[in-house]
Amino acid sequence: MTKKKKSSTFEDLLHQLQETVTRLETEELTLEDAIAAYEQSVGIANTCARMLDDAELRITTIDAQSSELREVTAVYNVGSRRAAALLLGDDDDDLSDLLDDE
Repeated sequence: MTKKKKSSTFEDLLHQLQETVTRLETEELTLEDAIAAYEQSVGIANTCARMLDDAELRITTIDAQSSELREVTAVYNVGSRRAAALLLGDDDDDLSDLLDDE
């Protein structure tokens, strides 16, 4: 039975990147091992960059949806305040006008 590789979180990848950089800085590696470690670190960094780009896109989308919702809510609030003012008598002239129309 083969195990599926669990996709790594951003934090896991960042930790792996830090470990690889530390290994490159502190260990005496052969040229081949150093190149392999560097290649691995570039791959991890690219994956982290893609994850950050995806997160930024998600946040931008949420902000846009939130902005649209605020606009709709503002229109609704203005309309409901006007209706409340008419019904509760906060605006006597308009309430009289409304009652006269009926």
